[in-house]
Amino acid sequence: MELTQRFVRRSEATITQAAILALALALSASAEAHDLDCRGMPVSQAEKLGCCGAGDAHFAAASQFYEDEDGFWHFLVAGEDLRLVRGTPENMTKIEPLPSADGCYTVWFRVWSDSGKFVPGEIRAGMTPDEVRFYCLEIPPAM
Repeated sequence: MELTQRFVRRSEATITQAAILALALALSASAEAHDLDCRGMPVSQAEKLGCCGAGDAHFAAASQFYEDEDGFWHFLVAGEDLRLVRGTPENMTKIEPLPSADGCYTVWFRVWSDSGKFVPGEIRAGMTPDEVRFYCLEIPPAM
């Protein structure tokens, strides 16, 4: 009986250690994501701050962006087609894309929070354009 109890304790300890390791790896990967560009290269501190601040920059695929016939850029994310404009609903202006130095498609935005202000975050399905504030768009120069 004592041998069985030792085996069970050792198995429980191994499972606990594996869970802790998996959690540590997941957290380090998410923390590292803001330090690397879309190609996995280090991002400079100046670029991290970009147009707005840390946490506002989001990398996306080229297929998630298009320019409409009126010259407005759109961002396809979370099942939504969001027009990239700057400002408030009463005073919106077109966002003109900047050339991307690293070749990545990067969009800077903040989302509305329950705290009553715009904060760094992710666009979720069902969000309205009023719940997202875009600031900048960088795209690779046309070839």
